[in-house]
Amino acid sequence: MITPPPYNDLGYGIYAGDGQDLCIPQFEEKITGGLVSTVSTSLISESSQIESSLKKASGWNIQLLGNYEFLVDEFEHHKARNEDFQVLMIVATVATAVRHLDPEREVDRQDWDPDYERMNLCVDNHPDHPENVHDFVTECGVEFVSSELKGGYAVLMADLTLLSTSQRREFLDRFDANVEADSSILFDFLNEGATGIGEGDGDGIGDVGGGYALDEVVEFIDSTEFGELRWISYQHGLAGFPFGSPPGDQDIGEWGSAQASDWAGYLTNVQQKVDAALLDTSTGFEDPRLGMHLGYATTPYHAVDLDTCDYSFSFGGIECAYDFHTAMDEVVAPNSWVQAQKAAIEHRLDHPTSVNWPSNDPQGAQDALADALAMINSCEFVYDINFDHCQEGLLYGSDAQACERCNVPPGCTYDELYDEIYGLPTLNHPSDETRQPEYHEVRQTSSGSAKYLAPVSTHACFLTGLRGKFVGGGEAVQVGTEIRPNQGLWWTAEVSSQRTESSEHISGEYHCVERSFFEDDSGNGLQGAVITDKMVEDGFIDWSDPYTKAIYPISGIRGALDSDEDFIQALHEVIPGTVSFEIQADSDYIRADFQQYYLGNPFGGVTVLHEDIDNVDQVAELRIEIEEVLNRTRSLRLIPARDGFCFLSRVEGFFDGRGERVRVVAEDGYWYLRGASYPDKDLEIWSQCVRYDQMGY
Repeated sequence: MITPPPYNDLGYGIYAGDGQDLCIPQFEEKITGGLVSTVSTSLISESSQIESSLKKASGWNIQLLGNYEFLVDEFEHHKARNEDFQVLMIVATVATAVRHLDPEREVDRQDWDPDYERMNLCVDNHPDHPENVHDFVTECGVEFVSSELKGGYAVLMADLTLLSTSQRREFLDRFDANVEADSSILFDFLNEGATGIGEGDGDGIGDVGGGYALDEVVEFIDSTEFGELRWISYQHGLAGFPFGSPPGDQDIGEWGSAQASDWAGYLTNVQQKVDAALLDTSTGFEDPRLGMHLGYATTPYHAVDLDTCDYSFSFGGIECAYDFHTAMDEVVAPNSWVQAQKAAIEHRLDHPTSVNWPSNDPQGAQDALADALAMINSCEFVYDINFDHCQEGLLYGSDAQACERCNVPPGCTYDELYDEIYGLPTLNHPSDETRQPEYHEVRQTSSGSAKYLAPVSTHACFLTGLRGKFVGGGEAVQVGTEIRPNQGLWWTAEVSSQRTESSEHISGEYHCVERSFFEDDSGNGLQGAVITDKMVEDGFIDWSDPYTKAIYPISGIRGALDSDEDFIQALHEVIPGTVSFEIQADSDYIRADFQQYYLGNPFGGVTVLHEDIDNVDQVAELRIEIEEVLNRTRSLRLIPARDGFCFLSRVEGFFDGRGERVRVVAEDGYWYLRGASYPDKDLEIWSQCVRYDQMGY
């Protein structure tokens, strides 16, 4: 799926990230082609590293990369056959063209495009033509889209497994395999046109100035004895290129035959097609050969001449409004650095026992954090008041009055708050660093698979995902317990199947947490290790238990999930206060296991569900209904991983092969509910989360 921009077209207004109306004269447009790219590289030994690397490469907007799960599937396919499997992954953001307005070259009014004139509030007889500064800011915002970028993403993976140990070491010595992309390259291209990439002056790719470019990377590799490495590839947003599939683009299980030299030639071909698209006046910037929308830049209205529009007011007030809103967004916007620091400070103050305070003055450190939090809250409060004052000043006042009211609070700029926060005591925060679940994946082998997870006495272990073909009585993924020689009772992860085709193999995912992560007012950690099971054959059963202050995660699934009607559920209903168990088998049989965990005791103890999931029963629901293979993955972010644990409450659907997968997974500091399937294989997964901190409930 290609993500559309938030605005209608170049020149339209932007206000707090939302598109507004068209309010400027028609300026000449300029399109610059460049095929500018910036590259990040990663050494991948585990499949979870792929998604993490893609997130960083896409600026944490991983949805821009489309169906990247193909790469995970490809990696896992080979990892299952060779535990030493390792790849070099290159992620390139490729910019093909930038279109921008030239504020120095206004189009003569008589030559305006009729559609442009009809939509433009700049025209004095337009029914919504702003009559004052307040109306202008409301309709047009405080800045407009002055340039936009086209392009896409290319991901290449090279198999390093066939290299000897010494060859691999030499390759990694000569090629820095953990480099982040230089976003300033694309920023400069977006704002100034094609600026080119700095030339290197040494023998190693690490000497390339100004960041890596994709053509430089592949040319460097091709110039070494490693030019014969084999690659697979994936790209998104560049599908409009009419020159066939990229080198190494092929089905899972067939590693690419492409070499670095093939990619060098391919990029030359791409450049030729982009040049041809830019010369094609019939398609212009919308030519599909240029790829998808990658980003945009804005310009404040006060930076251009708006005399043609006959606005009956001056723009001094709008200039002040722009400065005010820019400063305000740097502090109060949800994704701002200041808000991220605020959340971290709040968590430390709310969980003081989880912080290693300085031994010489712990109270002083807490007071310093409290003062910083009070300062941020005060700034937010004043910004909120000044926002209303600014709107009033724009509506009723002169430029001087508007500028006086659109006032950035003293001490509340980004730079001032940065200095305040940067000066806080450095703290080691165990809840951030050590309250992280341990992840395990167990894949099917010919003789069945089992793995020791953790001691039962110190840990709680959960089934958090399943994948593969569940169509008979021989398929099972479950948590069990077993005496480990000389080590006592341990949790085990068990996977078994009678399926022999690799495309039908199953796997289970498991997470373990230390029981001590949980704590109530009496100092109790998480208790319980009981596993119960129920079975239904070609039918439906349901039962419920009074709300016992315990949680009952699904811990095992055996049998046939071969219909959209098959499901297992253990739903913790806040109202009326029960745990509702249900199992339905449309055909064959299903057996499900459920664990029981609690604090104190199962009846008097308290296990509080996390309230950050937005519905009455605190349930996160994710349906995976797929219409096309190219977009078969769904994802939903849940809670911060440091705050609690998320488990499976319901699994439903048709698991017909490795393409069907559901999971609750902790990555990059959050729990996520994720699922993937192929068309006509609808799945549904529910999750609920429980707090680590049970104190005060």
